[in-house]
Amino acid sequence: MTLLAIVSPSVVAQDTARGAAIERLERLAKKGNARAQSQLGSIYYGGKNGVQKDYSLAVYWFTKAAEQGYLNAVFNLALCHERGRGVPKNTAEALRLYRRAADEGLLQAQINAAVILLEMDDDAAANKYLHLGAAKGNFYCQREYARNLLQGRGTEKDFDRAIALLDAAADGGDAEAKLLLADCYSGMYPSIPRDTQQMVDYLWSAASDGVPEAQSKMGYCYEKGIGVAADQETAFKWYGQAAEKNYPQAMVNLGHCYQAGVGTAKDEKKAFEWYKKAAEMDFAVGLFNLGIFYMTGGPVARNERIAFSYFERAAKLGFVQAQYNLAVAYEEGKGADINRPMAFFWYKQAARQEYPAAITGLGYCYYRGFGIKQDHDRAKELFIQAKDLNNDEARFALRSLKWGPLDAEERAVLPPVTRRARAEDLPALPFKSPSRGPIATKDTVKPKPQVIQGAGGFLQPVRAD
Repeated sequence: MTLLAIVSPSVVAQDTARGAAIERLERLAKKGNARAQSQLGSIYYGGKNGVQKDYSLAVYWFTKAAEQGYLNAVFNLALCHERGRGVPKNTAEALRLYRRAADEGLLQAQINAAVILLEMDDDAAANKYLHLGAAKGNFYCQREYARNLLQGRGTEKDFDRAIALLDAAADGGDAEAKLLLADCYSGMYPSIPRDTQQMVDYLWSAASDGVPEAQSKMGYCYEKGIGVAADQETAFKWYGQAAEKNYPQAMVNLGHCYQAGVGTAKDEKKAFEWYKKAAEMDFAVGLFNLGIFYMTGGPVARNERIAFSYFERAAKLGFVQAQYNLAVAYEEGKGADINRPMAFFWYKQAARQEYPAAITGLGYCYYRGFGIKQDHDRAKELFIQAKDLNNDEARFALRSLKWGPLDAEERAVLPPVTRRARAEDLPALPFKSPSRGPIATKDTVKPKPQVIQGAGGFLQPVRAD
């Protein structure tokens, strides 16, 4: 036998009042009242006032209100198209509707239009809405517009304006803006004078706000004594805080601390664990360092095939040391069958990044006709290029080789030219980053924007009328 719950008179009265309010909205909506239509769509979208969620009905009423130009409904209809709620997911239609509301001055539509356009790499179009949002004091728009001004994305570079926007956002408490200001004062932009004290101050503030990238960079400052007194234990703590937040650069640096005994006792097993965590996030340096461990042995049994697989994954992510090691592996049959064309290919990839050892390796390929047609002139050019980059092996090659036709006697006394570098000769660390320094983010690095619904004005996912 099921017991019925006792319903108090006040609950009945509340339910009755809610029902009456919805009935009133429905009457107004059916008469064409855009505000009522938008509010009714919001109720069905969120399942408010005791009404069951119904995205299709929400879209129906948002569409009715949007057809009358009601901006809140235009925005909410865009949100439905973006998320596939009540209609098939359609980013292009969502963007069209966001831009419609954004052009009418709706801040949240300006933000979301900018986010989608940034994801599409249409920086020039995004800048229009970032500029409008920044003028209204929105931190996200100020920060991302400043980033584009710093890097010249879709606009001319304007460092003074970028700094002013970042200052405004940082003064308002935006931690990511503080991090960008730290990068600005690190010396990464030649037009902005390096100011180590300002850099550390902004890093400290962003790190204290919990930004993992700032915490990792703060750790590096303490490890190397940049702007602060060197303190390895403090460096280790900052790396640890960032690593616990799944920031892969900090995971690698924390692994380095355990491997090298920086601020903590040496522990190769823990180093391996942190490299592995970074590798599981497809972070190139973590993959590379695992490859080094498997190539050389240590906390794991030596396994050249596994090492090869990690080098290959890191190489495909553009990590130059991994590209070089992969070339050596193909050349010498370490972890894979000897493959001269592939060795040549990966030497060439690494040489394009001006990695001296790879330029020398490429020179040997041309000298011996290894994976490419023999060309001594090209080999000599490459050896000279690598020598100018202070590569000792290139110096050795230039001293050893005699260019041009040789008679039998000369050929008999010519020193053998062999590859001297080996994959295991490469140090596992310290590598602080695959493509940028530990403090400054390269101009070419563009973070993936996050969809922001904004603060104030909009509830999730609709605006309060």
